[in-house]
Amino acid sequence: MTSNFQNFINFDAPFAILEKAGRVTFYQGDIHALECLEDIHKLSVKEKRDIVFALPYRAIRERGFDAIGDEPILAMSVKNAMSLDKADVIAQIKDVPIILKGDMVPSISDEDYAQLVTDFQIHEIGGGNTSQTTISRKFSGQVTGLNIDVLLSIYRKLLLSRGQYMTVLFGNVNESDPLKSQYLIGATPERHIEVTGNETIMIPIAGTLRKEDRATFEVRLEKFLQDPKEINELFQVVDEEMKIMGVVAPEGGDIYGPFLREIGAVVHTEYELVGKRCMNSIEALRRSMHAPTVVGSPMQSAARIIAKYEKTSRRYYGAEIGVYSTPRRSDIYGDVDTAILIRTAEMFGDGQFHVQAGGGLVRDSVPEEEAKESRAKAMGLMGVMTGSTITSDEYLTHDLRQKFASLLAERNQRLSAFWMQRQNPYVASHHHLNGFKVTIVNNEDDFAYMIGHMIKVSGADVTVIDTFDYNVEGDGADITVLGPGPGDPTDMMHPRMKKLQDIITTLKKKDRPMLGVCLGHQAIAFHEGLSVTRQDESTQGLQRQVRVFGQMRRLGFYNSFSPVFTDEARARVDLRLDLDENGRIIAMQGDRFIGFQFHPESVMSEDGNDVMYRALMILKQLSR
Repeated sequence: MTSNFQNFINFDAPFAILEKAGRVTFYQGDIHALECLEDIHKLSVKEKRDIVFALPYRAIRERGFDAIGDEPILAMSVKNAMSLDKADVIAQIKDVPIILKGDMVPSISDEDYAQLVTDFQIHEIGGGNTSQTTISRKFSGQVTGLNIDVLLSIYRKLLLSRGQYMTVLFGNVNESDPLKSQYLIGATPERHIEVTGNETIMIPIAGTLRKEDRATFEVRLEKFLQDPKEINELFQVVDEEMKIMGVVAPEGGDIYGPFLREIGAVVHTEYELVGKRCMNSIEALRRSMHAPTVVGSPMQSAARIIAKYEKTSRRYYGAEIGVYSTPRRSDIYGDVDTAILIRTAEMFGDGQFHVQAGGGLVRDSVPEEEAKESRAKAMGLMGVMTGSTITSDEYLTHDLRQKFASLLAERNQRLSAFWMQRQNPYVASHHHLNGFKVTIVNNEDDFAYMIGHMIKVSGADVTVIDTFDYNVEGDGADITVLGPGPGDPTDMMHPRMKKLQDIITTLKKKDRPMLGVCLGHQAIAFHEGLSVTRQDESTQGLQRQVRVFGQMRRLGFYNSFSPVFTDEARARVDLRLDLDENGRIIAMQGDRFIGFQFHPESVMSEDGNDVMYRALMILKQLSR
């Protein structure tokens, strides 16, 4: 006999309902307003209970990143919980009408949002501050006669939609004044991070195909799977989440996919990243905040851009909701499972609600289309919630998935063999850098950790350190890697760029070998007196075939500035330079240094590990 959940849950007190993989779990308990992530663990240990929590976006400040807002972490100490099959829950909920009072109103108009996108492309992407950033806007409205029956009916409609990772209804009920109650309700398609047992898991999702007309779907799906823009978009997101995995799971792991995921009225592409659990779950959650798909890249720079352009708090949009499991002892940490708070509305007891939506803005985004897309995302959620959008039929049949499996798999042939084939065992078996010490200077881009893992596999002892914390005099490294980062490498008014030049000066004085990647390459070129200029067109997030050290290579680029071949460069007979078709210096070798304009560590760099390995072996000889 199926239990009636309404006999179990008191909806006049705080509650939470989370559905995942066809099971719906109901939680009841007290809600605590917490300041920091560590308080979640402390609360769990103190009360010996699981914690259901919702993080605000401002929690990213724990990483030292910019964010507007002062909302608390909402943490429920679970007193009671029960689980039912999704079908049983759907059957128990009454379907009542959802009526909106008037239209949803955006925080900024479509025209102003399109202009914002244009300004962003000119100043932020063109200025080398980011390769992509998600800039959102808020849509506000009111539900007439909001009560628990209306909330549950909305939740029922969301349960009927297809493909979400987690369906959520988090009720921060104000028992003394119900009109001040707060609810988070939505169907989020994306896992953020899961730290369970010995594994750490992330699932980067990108690329969107609207299902629309079923008769043309198969033809459009094939075109979608071959679209370079959609392919590159997914590769960029994989790069971003690989940076995170490089921090939270530094011992490596596996990449599975790509896969197709059908979510409501759209189809996405995704990979699954699985690494070994190497740090406690709360620290892993902290170091992964927030998902690259809702912040951008490089993440710290993207967070600054969001604060600059959005101007108001995101509240809980783009952060995480999840469950922290009670640890067995106070000195260890429990498991955590989180989803991204997107396609989610924040509602209040008086019926007022907000839906926030945006997209990853890149070099070739069309401003007017981005305005339409952000509106469509918000309206799409409300369409499902009100019942005006009919639940979409399944388009991705088993036969269709099988038909396009090989086309999807072909993508991996253009990706880094190092990352796709268990981190290149032919290099690991030789350990040619055994006992070698390498310091990587992180110029505010966690690609540094991917570089670090790549070098570790060759046997080296690797340290990653921030630019401002690096002291050449106190470092005994055999090779120093100057990593990627945002910004103009010639701007000596920028403290990081000035420090980078000081580092290069000291390394050269001490005859210490160095490798520059992206910004590091540009900084070395600038130090050598070569011209470094802003590109007419950025190459942010592009896979290109170029000649490096005499061989054609397929490599990933994330650039807005580059050294260029001028008369001064032509006169430098002491430098070996490789140029692209635009006269940009994409690789150089000089006295005890090598520079790469591209990112050998990127998953888009099919030949990246080989190029990196050869450079390190050259510099190893010079370090003797």
